[in-house]
Amino acid sequence: MTRRLDTPPPPRSPMRPPDDAMPPYTPGGVPPPTGDGPASPAEKTAPPHSYPPKKKP
Repeated sequence: MTRRLDTPPPPRSPMRPPDDAMPPYTPGGVPPPTGDGPASPAEKTAPPHSYPPKKKP
């Protein structure tokens, strides 16, 4: 079902900040991490899975 063109848009959520309060989008705008990288090889490896292995029913 399509919406009629004269239907007003839904009201904005009070939980969402206004668009002008957000900084403008810049490609690659995420700054690189600061500080030293992982100190040891143990910090570079991912932790093991906490779930047990799957079993056939």
